[in-house]
Amino acid sequence: MDFFSYTFYFAVIFIVLLNLLLLNVLTKNKQARIFLLMSIFLILWLTSIKVLYFPHEINLTTESILLVGRIGFLSPLTYLVFFSLFTFSLNEKPLRLQKLLLFLSIIISSVTVPLLFSKGFISNIVYLNNQPTQVRGVYANFVLISFLLVVIISLVNLAISYIFVGGQIRKQIKYISIGFLIITIITLITNLIIPFFTNINSSSTLLPISTSILMLSVFISMLKYQLFDVRLLLGKFIYYFVVSLPPYIVYFLLAFIYEGIYGTSFNNYAYIIGIPVAFIFTYFINTFNKYISEYTDSHLINPGYNPLVVLEQLRQRLTTSLDIEKISQESLFMISRTLRPDSSGVIIMTNNQTNELLSFNYKKDPYPSSQDFNIFLQFFISKNIRTITSNDLKDPQQYTSLDRMLKSHILSQMEKYELEVMIALKEEQKVRGLLLVGYKEAKAPYNSQELKLLISIAETMSLGIGRALLYKEIQQFNETLQKKVKDATAQLQQKNKALEEALLKLEEVRRQEKDMLDVMGHELRTPISIARNSVVTLQKHISKNDTNPEKLAKYTKMAVESIRREIALIETFLSTTKLEGGRMQVNSEKVSLKDVIHESLEGHNDLSKRNNTKVIYTEPENDIYVIADKIRIQEVMDNFLNNAIKYTGEGNVEIKMYEQESLGWIDVKDDGIGISAENLQKLGRKFFRAQTLYNQSNNVVNPSGTGLGLFVSFQLIDLMHGKRKVTSQEGQGSTFSFGLPLFSE
Repeated sequence: MDFFSYTFYFAVIFIVLLNLLLLNVLTKNKQARIFLLMSIFLILWLTSIKVLYFPHEINLTTESILLVGRIGFLSPLTYLVFFSLFTFSLNEKPLRLQKLLLFLSIIISSVTVPLLFSKGFISNIVYLNNQPTQVRGVYANFVLISFLLVVIISLVNLAISYIFVGGQIRKQIKYISIGFLIITIITLITNLIIPFFTNINSSSTLLPISTSILMLSVFISMLKYQLFDVRLLLGKFIYYFVVSLPPYIVYFLLAFIYEGIYGTSFNNYAYIIGIPVAFIFTYFINTFNKYISEYTDSHLINPGYNPLVVLEQLRQRLTTSLDIEKISQESLFMISRTLRPDSSGVIIMTNNQTNELLSFNYKKDPYPSSQDFNIFLQFFISKNIRTITSNDLKDPQQYTSLDRMLKSHILSQMEKYELEVMIALKEEQKVRGLLLVGYKEAKAPYNSQELKLLISIAETMSLGIGRALLYKEIQQFNETLQKKVKDATAQLQQKNKALEEALLKLEEVRRQEKDMLDVMGHELRTPISIARNSVVTLQKHISKNDTNPEKLAKYTKMAVESIRREIALIETFLSTTKLEGGRMQVNSEKVSLKDVIHESLEGHNDLSKRNNTKVIYTEPENDIYVIADKIRIQEVMDNFLNNAIKYTGEGNVEIKMYEQESLGWIDVKDDGIGISAENLQKLGRKFFRAQTLYNQSNNVVNPSGTGLGLFVSFQLIDLMHGKRKVTSQEGQGSTFSFGLPLFSE
C-alpha cells in the first residue's frame, strides 16, 4: 500500500470517528448536523481522488471515470458552502452581511453545479503516464473563478464570526480557522492552481494530509474548548466502544470453540448450547452496560459525579423539608460537591411587596448589601431572563437588547461579588430568587453540561423554596385567621350584647304595645259606654213620659256621636290589619278635593267648637280633581284635621288646597304644641304617639289616641301613589300635607 492510500484511509477513519462522536447530539445540535454534511462531502472528495489516481483498483468505464472527476469538483464546492453555513451557525446572532454572503455562495454554487456536469467544463479524462489529465471546455475558467469566489466568501464569513463572537466560541473558531486555512491553501495550490496551469495532477494526492489537519484542528477544538460538548461525546463514544467489545469477543470465541469441537458453527449441538449461552450473555451484557454507563457518566462525562444521581439525591433531601435555610444549604452543598466553585449562594425574595430578602452562602460570608441583589432580581423579572454568565456579559454580541451601561453595571457587580453565573429561581414563571455561583478553578468558564446541571438544581430549589414559602404563607394565614377569629368573637360578643339590648327594647316595645292595647280597649269601651248610658237615660225619660225635646235631642246626639266614634275606631283597626297583611284595596276614581275638605269640616264642627279651635279655610275659585279612593282620602283628611284640632286646643287650624308638581295638595296647619325633632322621625310608626302615653308623675293613662291614625294615613297615601310632608317645630305648631296625582281627561 502506497503513501497516498495510508493517508487516505487515515483521513477517512479520522472523519468517521469524529462523526461517530456526534451521533448522540445530531438531533439537538445544528452545528453537529452541518459538520456531518461537511464530512460526507469531504469523504466524497477524498474518494474521487482515490478512484481517479488508482483506477486499476476498480474497473471503471470512461464515462464512470468522467463522472467521478466531476464529483471530484462538486464535492469541494458543496463542502465550502456547508463550511460557510457551519461558521454562520456558530454565531447565535449572525450579521446581515453574513446572511448576504451565505446567500451569495449558495447562488454561485447553484449556477456552477450544472456547468460541472456539462461537456463545456470537462469533456474527457485521459491517462498519460498513469496520471489522469482533464480535457477542459469553455466553462473551465468560469468554474475556477466560481471556486475562488466561494473560497473567499467562506474565509470572510469565518473571519466575521471570529471577530464578532466571544468567549468559548471564539476559541473554538480559532483552531477551526487554522485548519481551514491550511486545507484551503493546500487544496487551492494542489487541486486547482497547479493542475489548471501545468496539467500536472499528481499534487492532488496531498488532499488527505490537508483534510487530516482540518479534522485534527476540529478535534483539538472539541477536546480543549468543548466544541459540540466533547466531554459528553467522548464519554458516549467510549461507552459505545466498550459495550460493543463483549459481543465481538463472544462471537469469535464461540465460533472458535464450535469450529474446534464440532468442526463447524452450524451444528445441532451448537444450536442447543447456544440457548443457555444466549440467556447468560443477555444477563451479563445488561449488567455490563449499566456499569459502563454509570462509570462513563461519573468519570468521563461528569468527572466525580453523575448528574442524575445528584439531582435525585437532592430531590429526596428537599422533598420533606419546609425550612428555607435547609433547602438552600443542601442545594449549595450539592453544587460545591460536584462543580467545586470558589463560592455559591442564594438570594430569596420572601415578600414581593416589601422586597424582603433572605441570603444564604456556602464557603463565604453572607452578602453585605441587599440593594444590589434587589436590582438583580428586578432585572431578571423585567427582562424575563433565566441565566446570565459573566463570560457572556463580556461579549458585545450577547444580550444586545440590554443597555450597554446596564450590562456594564451588572458585570461590575458580579465581579465585585466574584460571581460567574446567576440563575433565576422560577416557579410557574414567578421569580422566587437567584442562585449565585462563583468562579471555577482558574476562572474557567462553565460548559453547557455544567450549566444544565446548575439550571436543574435551580429548578429543584425553586420547587422546594416555593413549597417552603407556601407553608410559611399558610402559617401566617393561620395566625391571621386566628386573630380574625378572635376579633370576630369579640365582635360577636358585642353583637350579642347589642342583641340583648335589642331584646330588652323589644320587650319594652311589647310592653308598650300591651299598654296600647289597654288604651285601645279603653278607646273602644268609652264611646260604647257613652252610647249605652245615653240610650238607658232615654229609656228612663220615655218610661216616665218625660218627653222634653231638649233632653231627648241631647241624649240622642250623644249616642249617635259615640257610635260614630266607635265606627271610626273600628275602621282604623280594620285598615291597620289590611295594610299589614297587604289586603288593602283602593278604588281609584275622580275625587274633588273641595268635597273632601267640606265633608271633613262638617264632621269636625262640633269637636272644633268644644276645643275652642278656629278652623280657617279659604276656598279657591277652581276645584282640584285627583285620582284616589274617595273613602280612603276622606279617612286621611279626617285624621289630619282631627289631630290638628285635638293637639291645638284654643288656637287656629288653617286648611289650604293647591296644585304642585302634577299633584293636588292639601295642607293642614295648626299652631298647637308642635312635635320635637326626635319624635318627628318616628311619626307614622305603629302605636307611636308624639305625646307620651303616661303622665310621669302619677302613671295615669292619657286616653287621647291609639297611635294608629297616622300609621294608617301614611300607608294609604303611599298606596294611592301620593306624597306626604310633615314640618313641625316644638311649641310653634305643625303642618301635615299630602298630595295625590291630578286627574286628567
